[in-house]
Amino acid sequence: NCNLDKSMNTYPQNSSTLYQIKNPGNYTLKNVKYGMRFLQYPEKTPDWRELIKVKALGKIIKMNLPRLRYEKQYALYDYTAAGLYNKDLNRVEIDLKISCTISELDDIKSDVFTLVEELKDGKVSKELFPELTEYLRHTYSESRLNKHREVQERLYQHYRYDREWVNSKTYLKFIDSLTPDDIITTAKAYLKQTHLTEFEMKNEER
Repeated sequence: NCNLDKSMNTYPQNSSTLYQIKNPGNYTLKNVKYGMRFLQYPEKTPDWRELIKVKALGKIIKMNLPRLRYEKQYALYDYTAAGLYNKDLNRVEIDLKISCTISELDDIKSDVFTLVEELKDGKVSKELFPELTEYLRHTYSESRLNKHREVQERLYQHYRYDREWVNSKTYLKFIDSLTPDDIITTAKAYLKQTHLTEFEMKNEER
């Protein structure tokens, strides 16, 4: 497990791009919205195995976020994370979004960065794998893949982008073979500070 009790500031200084966005609405935000996005433009389109590992990495990050609330007692109101391939922009995206109090924002950013760095350092809990595997098996189950919308999307991907057509059994066999080392390798490949963009949305100071 990641150690969130370290008394150290691990937040990267001057290693990412930060966009501060003013609240565009006519209402007052009670909390600050914070997001991290790791973007990588691969030289060639990742194959389906790589895309499953990217999705798995996003899920592992999401599964670690509740620890910020329950172990660190932060007032987190909403949080999520996901890994995906943006086919239109030909890039891999690892997204993380949090809603929190502005007074805790800096500490939360530091602890989130600690989570990210420790995933790359090999601290991926095997205890998370049953839930991860269940999530991925549901996503790539035969019943889900055979839904009309999914079939149409897969046909489009196959003929438009020459994506390999893969059946559910092949997906599930690969999912069952995933190990913590696969997550660690994927984290090292995509969670790079030089590929990090951050976003903050909060009320305009008056």
